[in-house]
Amino acid sequence: MNIAVIGATGLTGHQVVVQLILKGLVGPMDRVQLVGRPPAEARLRGMVADIRDAFFEAAPELDITLSPEEIAAEVIVFAAGVTLPTDSRTPMTRDALAIANRTLFETYAQAIARHGHGHELVIVVSNPVELGVSIFAHHLGRRRVFGMGAYQDTLRFRREIAGELGLARQRVEAYMLGEHGSGLVPTWSSLRLHGFDPEETDQLRRRLRRGLTSAGYPDTLANETKGIRALIEAGDLGEAFRHIGTLPADLRVGLGPFATHYSGAKTAVATANATVDMLRVVLSGHQTVMAAQVALKGEWLGLDTVIGVPVLVGHQGWVTVNPLPLDDDEHAQLCAVGRGVTDKLREWEAAA
Repeated sequence: MNIAVIGATGLTGHQVVVQLILKGLVGPMDRVQLVGRPPAEARLRGMVADIRDAFFEAAPELDITLSPEEIAAEVIVFAAGVTLPTDSRTPMTRDALAIANRTLFETYAQAIARHGHGHELVIVVSNPVELGVSIFAHHLGRRRVFGMGAYQDTLRFRREIAGELGLARQRVEAYMLGEHGSGLVPTWSSLRLHGFDPEETDQLRRRLRRGLTSAGYPDTLANETKGIRALIEAGDLGEAFRHIGTLPADLRVGLGPFATHYSGAKTAVATANATVDMLRVVLSGHQTVMAAQVALKGEWLGLDTVIGVPVLVGHQGWVTVNPLPLDDDEHAQLCAVGRGVTDKLREWEAAA
């Protein structure tokens, strides 16, 4: 197996490489390309030396690649580019992030389209993930490109539910769809708790939601985000985390990573873990349903945009959308988020 990690010297890219080895997805018979730009060559060489020192018997072949044209892999993880600053006093808007990373998305997507073998699968980690998926899908074909945001948000959603109920996460089935960031769409109607009958699940669902409706979720998340930002700017991170812990599970999914990022710890370990787990699913050889940002062309709910939805995936890409039985408010919210993403993509295209 040949895997390329673009942005290997970044916090998340580095973690992806290490976790690929620790979780046994690559070994001595495999090859991992560490992709960076020429100024990062020395750091990449140091990274190779460190990894070989740590995992000599288990390490794959490690290649350093400094040119997009030289990428050669079955699966490519894109984790390069600008990230949001951790200083809340110097915030960066999503629009500025999109403008900063758009050229990098285009450069690598065009190079892979011209020089690749035509069957690469690309997992976009960098933000805005919807923009990255849009650009790579345009150049490589939409079935071969995934954004990992919805997968990570879904894992977080299941973990929050499982933790509150005292269950293993594997017993929880629920999806967090929509846009990675402020456009999350928790699909409580998709909740299944293995070992519980429908009546018991309904009771637990009501308990978990604490009266927060799907229609009220977007405004509540926006208001809570403002409150958490104010606490962070006041230097009271402890109170920010304490308050988040008192909120319903779906709000914790949206606010927890926000506070973690601005704490200075960032979310590199969790992001890499979700990315590697997504890789494991894609490479398993079996068709599996998972949440991912993909470029839709009307396959579900008439959505014609890049958005997080449940898709059936295999080793050659995503095959089809796996529809969920959404309630009316979830349906309306997901469609509204889709329209919002479409507007943003048009604005970012016009600003290029």
